[in-house]
Amino acid sequence: MPNAGSCRNGSVTTSGKVNRNAEMGALYLSGVSTRQLAERYGLQTPAITRALNKMGIKPHKQGRRHDNALAELVAEGLTVRAASAQLGITEQRGGQIWARIRAGLGWQAI
Repeated sequence: MPNAGSCRNGSVTTSGKVNRNAEMGALYLSGVSTRQLAERYGLQTPAITRALNKMGIKPHKQGRRHDNALAELVAEGLTVRAASAQLGITEQRGGQIWARIRAGLGWQAI
């Protein structure tokens, strides 16, 4: 006989899903990315986005939300690679952000 709160196949019932979604929403609002949530819960990113939309949670603004955080971490002495990892973004994305920051400051690539 299955445990309360689970189905015969081991999947979580609706009440468990509600708890998971509430936790997911709180994490997202605290700054965790949909990619990080997908990894944490073993879901695809679009499933996370749909769940957040159903809860009425607006998506993070795309593009510049990591700029200040990356700049601060690099200013503290981290490499772009380490700062990117800490922010949960790819090294490639971190490099793109860093290039945009440098261009905004008038720095030229050497």
